[in-house]
Amino acid sequence: MFNIKTVDLELIKKLGEGSFGAVWLCRWQQKDGKTRFVAVKKLMSSMMNSHVNDFFREATLMTGISPHKNIVKIHGLCQEQSNFSLVMEFLRLGSLDSYIESRVYNPNSKDSYGWDKHDLH
Repeated sequence: MFNIKTVDLELIKKLGEGSFGAVWLCRWQQKDGKTRFVAVKKLMSSMMNSHVNDFFREATLMTGISPHKNIVKIHGLCQEQSNFSLVMEFLRLGSLDSYIESRVYNPNSKDSYGWDKHDLH
């Protein structure tokens, strides 16, 4: 797994909360000089001791999946001092569940999946 330094990540805004901690939109300064927006899942310091193995298990599982257009790409991991973060592809439309929740059925829309969000509950 590719190691990413914390100093190469600029926190921009909090996107949400996950089971292990907060997910942030960050600007990643890559080694080749290019920058890229990424989502960074930061393990909460209060969970450092009790859930660090689960966090690394998730990271290992996600990086072991073959690249696929429907699966979020993992760019790497930060493992510095008390900072453990998973650096992932940023999805500008948000998480799949929030995207589905925001959609309204419209059979004439080219980007509609054709379901009513009320049928998903």
